Amino acid sequence: MSSGARWTLGIATFLFGCGFAAMYDTIPQNKWMALVLAAICWLISFACTPLKGAGLAGRIIAVIVFLTTLGCVIAMAIQFNSNPTLETLKGNRSDSSLVNSLILFATWGLPAGIYAVSGIWTRRRARSGSLKTAKEEAESIA
Repeated sequence: MSSGARWTLGIATFLFGCGFAAMYDTIPQNKWMALVLAAICWLISFACTPLKGAGLAGRIIAVIVFLTTLGCVIAMAIQFNSNPTLETLKGNRSDSSLVNSLILFATWGLPAGIYAVSGIWTRRRARSGSLKTAKEEAESIA
């Protein structure tokens, strides 16, 4: 991600966090959720900066995503246990179902958990000779 895109995302999430914090007084129930969402937005905006703790902030965000998706799977497993029908097992894509929550966990939760533990986003390695530094590129043109 380019530094311009990183700063743009950081500023946008910081402003979203300020919006959530400003809505605290207008929410009739569960006011604390506005502060939780604001804190998550501010954590994302901090992760977008080049400051020293930004990598740790990214890993904390990954833990939050992992635990949230795991909670969805557990909640749907409990619902399926209490009502074991085909609807609670698979359902439509727009419905809450055990299969949908497992797909959510597989696409978002597991990669976030792997990143939270290892701190490495991708396991792919660059092919030898495929990536060149700016100096090597300039020398090959000249």
